[in-house]
Parts: sequence; C-alpha cells; structure tokens
Amino acid sequence: MVSTSTIDTSQWKNMYKNQLSAIVAQNQVILQNIVKDKFDVHSAPETMNTVPCAKEKEAQLQY
Repeated sequence: MVSTSTIDTSQWKNMYKNQLSAIVAQNQVILQNIVKDKFDVHSAPETMNTVPCAKEKEAQLQY
C-alpha cells in the first residue's frame, strides 16, 4: 500500500472510485447470472410479467 504522505486526496478518491466501479460491475454480472438461472425467460415468460418493475411500483405509490 502507498504511504498516505505521498498520495493526495484526489488520487485516493480515484482509487476508491475505480475499486467500487469494478465491484459494482462484478455484482451486476453475478446478479444477471442468478436471474438467468432462476427466471428462464423462454421457458416461463409469465414469471417475468408477475414481478413489477421499480417504475411500476413508483407509479403505484404516487396514487
């Protein structure tokens, strides 16, 4: 690890931002694979229709 005295704040921010971006990207791939395994769209299209998306939930909350 780099000594804190030799690195400035913006470099730390960029390092953490890059690490977080990589973690988020990995998690998206993992979640997509889980969803593909659990909800095979071709074998069970009705399963996908029963799960309301976030926008539909927001619309329901507004009324």
